[in-house]
Amino acid sequence: MKKIVFLFSTIIFLTTSLYANTAYQQERLAIDMYSQGYDLGESSDRQKAIKVFDKLIAKFQNSKNKKIQEQVAFAMYNKGYQLGELGKSQEAINAYNKLIVKYQNSTNYEIQEEVAKAMRSKGYHLGELGKSQEAINAYNKLIAKFQNSADYEIQEEVAMGMCSKGYELGEAKKYKESIGTYNKLIEKYKDYESEKIQEEVATAMYNKSYDLGELGMNNEAIVVCDNIIERYQYYDNVEIQEQVAKAICGKGYAMEMLGRLEDALKIYDELISKYKEFEDDGVQEQVAMGMYNKSYSLGELKRHKESIAVCDEIIVKYQDSQNEAIQEQVAFAMYNKGYELEEIGKKEDAIKAYDELILKFKYSKNNSIQKEVVKAINEKAYLLTELESQNKH
Repeated sequence: MKKIVFLFSTIIFLTTSLYANTAYQQERLAIDMYSQGYDLGESSDRQKAIKVFDKLIAKFQNSKNKKIQEQVAFAMYNKGYQLGELGKSQEAINAYNKLIVKYQNSTNYEIQEEVAKAMRSKGYHLGELGKSQEAINAYNKLIAKFQNSADYEIQEEVAMGMCSKGYELGEAKKYKESIGTYNKLIEKYKDYESEKIQEEVATAMYNKSYDLGELGMNNEAIVVCDNIIERYQYYDNVEIQEQVAKAICGKGYAMEMLGRLEDALKIYDELISKYKEFEDDGVQEQVAMGMYNKSYSLGELKRHKESIAVCDEIIVKYQDSQNEAIQEQVAFAMYNKGYELEEIGKKEDAIKAYDELILKFKYSKNNSIQKEVVKAINEKAYLLTELESQNKH
């Protein structure tokens, strides 16, 4: 009898060990497959990454194993991400929808983080497709579902969703609603220690100031810009420093709109002095914009030679930049230089300035830059006609 019991116990032990070993092997396989797909995505081999994620999902989607289900959720989210990076927004949305439907009621925090990311990313891609109201609806669902989550990473997604909702409302010119959304975000998250969340707070504050400006509430916009500068000027975070730079530039522009040109010039000088050596394209975009706005304000004050000098500084500093937004400022500066030369009667020099702009940017596919090229061509033609008429007399 003892031998039978012993034999039976041995069989149970071996069976359990074999099952445990098999379960462990399956977990390792799922983890390895996800890691392989992730690494392929990181090396920009996106199509192969998607194929690996598809294989993982097909193989393990019905598994009851908690760790394996986490890998399936990771794969579903990352498949959507890679599709988005390939410009396939609708396919990305479809991938996110499958993840959301499958796991929306999961109690696993790791999986819920993927659901939150998928809901926010779905909103982003709907916005990319011009489906603004659908994007707002997606963000509303994210906020409603997760606003009270105790998970910090999920709260980061909620904060990003609120900020993106505000942006979509602003794009639809629903400025009062966008400002209301930004106010809720700022109030909810202003004391959070997470840097990612503080990035969203800073962005929301700047966007609020921008939308106040769009409503003609420039004094209120300046107050918000001052709040951003005071709160974040010493943060050692590049994304936040971009918002500070935007706030300084935005404050200067709001002062221009109020006719306070001398005050605006001081603000632009502060921006340029603070960030001229800052090694970040987003910040340098604001420096270039501040320099251009400075040249424009100098022109408005009839300080044409100073305006031309600033235009030259922009051109020299940024002419070789590969950043499209910065190149826009170079084009604006080149046109403005020609205009200011006209204002002081140097028509032939103005034509040369317009020629330089046309030569540099005639093949640009950027709409804003092409507008400057067309303006330069037209202004050059006008000046040539005027000079020809003067020579005849």
